[in-house]
Amino acid sequence: RYKSYRFINWSMSWTINRILPFGKGNLVWGKMKLFGYGVLTSFGILGLCAHFLSQYQYELFFGWLGPVVAGSVTIIFVEQASKKDLGSVTKTLAIGFAVKMVFYGIYILILFEFYSFYPIPLICSLAGFFVGHHALEAVIVNNLSKPKI
Repeated sequence: RYKSYRFINWSMSWTINRILPFGKGNLVWGKMKLFGYGVLTSFGILGLCAHFLSQYQYELFFGWLGPVVAGSVTIIFVEQASKKDLGSVTKTLAIGFAVKMVFYGIYILILFEFYSFYPIPLICSLAGFFVGHHALEAVIVNNLSKPKI
């Protein structure tokens, strides 16, 4: 029983260390690792929801995919901007906000136009993961904004 938990912890650490292109010597590594764990946690929540609500698996997945893609791209650009100065982070967040508004609009339009499904589970999943990932982004941006001592 406990071996499976150790394997999951090892596999999460291995995935984060191999997939994210940031070395452990990087000052931002802790923030990116936090986001990686957040994505993996949300994927676990998605798996549990899809298991218990198996008739809505596709709706739940597409509700998860949009916020993960938007959040990942945002964090990568914010991390790069944080290496310059705090003004660059603010500018990147403002541009990112506008781009994400367009992205979510197009994403939802494409889903509703080309895929027939139940809209309520999709919107609930999208809203839940949207709030979760953006709260995690806010924590990471707050950590990046703190002065380095």
